[in-house]
Amino acid sequence: TRNEPRNVYRLVIRKAAPDFALVACALHMELRNGDRNAVSKPLALRGGATMALEVVVIRRDGFDGEINLAMTDLPEGVTAHGLKIPAGQSRGVMLVSANQNAPRAVGNATFFGRATIDGKEVTHPCRLASMAWPILDAWSEIPFPRLLADVPVSVSGFEFAPLSIAPPIDVIQTVSAGGKLTIPLFHTRRSEFSGATMQLKTMGTGFERVPAFNVSLTADQSQAVIDTAALKTPPGDYRIAFYGAAVAKHKPQPAANAADAKTAAAPKDIVDIVVSEPITIRVQPAEKK
Repeated sequence: TRNEPRNVYRLVIRKAAPDFALVACALHMELRNGDRNAVSKPLALRGGATMALEVVVIRRDGFDGEINLAMTDLPEGVTAHGLKIPAGQSRGVMLVSANQNAPRAVGNATFFGRATIDGKEVTHPCRLASMAWPILDAWSEIPFPRLLADVPVSVSGFEFAPLSIAPPIDVIQTVSAGGKLTIPLFHTRRSEFSGATMQLKTMGTGFERVPAFNVSLTADQSQAVIDTAALKTPPGDYRIAFYGAAVAKHKPQPAANAADAKTAAAPKDIVDIVVSEPITIRVQPAEKK
């Protein structure tokens, strides 16, 4: 009829312009029953902490190349390592770590991705996504995200992560394709925990299917065993990290007045996401028999 709306279709013909855009948000886990809150998670680092940012790429006009992630202009004592976005995939990870002795600081970092398109190097900024306000229960309220104009990074300078997990310093873990790799992990514990073990999973291209494994929350060292035959990991250099959640007995800072001293000193159970420092793995070609 005359009053019915008509669909209007437009055909746009243009030259293809392969490109990409990047956006990242802090790693969020459903930690335990009741801990479903989706809150803003700024890059506020405690000494000895590693924070993971999940990075998503929007590809355009057939671009499917790999993208290397980087972050510069970081405060003193803070380092960043990108787990690159492989060719044809849409997800990567940026790991940001604060040294235990990193001084109190705040600044704006530069976060970007770099790729080669049509033989030319292209660099684009990576925007951070956050929540406009805290969401107490993401199952009953719709989160409202926003993009931040800057990439603020701060370091506490006086508070420390309850647990740091790190591989041997400056050691590339080497394994032949099809072989098993055992990676020693050193624990720096600065808190007591509810429970004796923590389950760790793996992030990093080619190693996401490593079975979850438990590590002790009372030991100073553990190990991860990776079977490259089961993963069918081809030769090459890779960067991975392990992550999990633990309930730490957080002890607040001393109270400003004596009347609140007992209350402030009482430890409180805090669910914390623990991310290891980045680990570099080199898978070498299998020896010919």
